Amino acid sequence: AKTVEIQAAATQQEAIAAQHERRLAEITAQLPDPNRQMSVKAFANLLGLRPSTAIASRIGKRCAGLSRAWDRQIGATPDETYGQVNTYDKDVLSAIFNDEFGERDVESPRGGEA
Repeated sequence: AKTVEIQAAATQQEAIAAQHERRLAEITAQLPDPNRQMSVKAFANLLGLRPSTAIASRIGKRCAGLSRAWDRQIGATPDETYGQVNTYDKDVLSAIFNDEFGERDVESPRGGEA
């Protein structure tokens, strides 16, 4: 009888653990991927660009709009000047930068992965 109770408890614990793993996977999927997101300033630096504050602000607003249109996460990262700035998926940044500055190899700027 004890063995049956122990097996039943173990089965219940396994089911709970599986539920937690599924929920963790759901939550993790909703988080922005730090390897896929960058700030406007960081992306510009990779491309060797130094947009003015006004242009960077415009790019950020456009990236936010495109992120919403494409149902992409908008993240945040600390910034020395502004305290915190938004981060965007690299494909969003690439689309906006290509529109702003013309077609560039934004997938691998300066020989590294963007």
